[in-house]
Amino acid sequence: MVLLTYCGGASSGPVLKWSQLEANCSTSAEDYTVISVSDNTIIFSGEVSADPCATVTSEFRQDDTVLSINFTSTVPDGACIECLGSIHFGGTISNLTSGDYTVQIIHQGAIVISQSVSVNN
Repeated sequence: MVLLTYCGGASSGPVLKWSQLEANCSTSAEDYTVISVSDNTIIFSGEVSADPCATVTSEFRQDDTVLSINFTSTVPDGACIECLGSIHFGGTISNLTSGDYTVQIIHQGAIVISQSVSVNN
């Protein structure tokens, strides 16, 4: 498991925490993400199609009320199993002020999901 944390600037801004969970060969080639809200925290989990040996990195960006997480898969040099695979991930965006947001999960430049959510403190 890889745990990556991004702190969105000052302590009063949003904080992204996410982890790359299991990776395996898969018969599914579709990316998906589920997004929910609990208090002032957005919770997300999903699966992206990628080589199971890949390492996933993220870039977090906030443009006003749009929260974007861009995942990129990179396969390291060396021997690796060759198969259609998937990588599972999960995380949170916390420390949000009350309001309406659009959450975008992006993988390799393609939007996997864009969903409107309401956060209440």
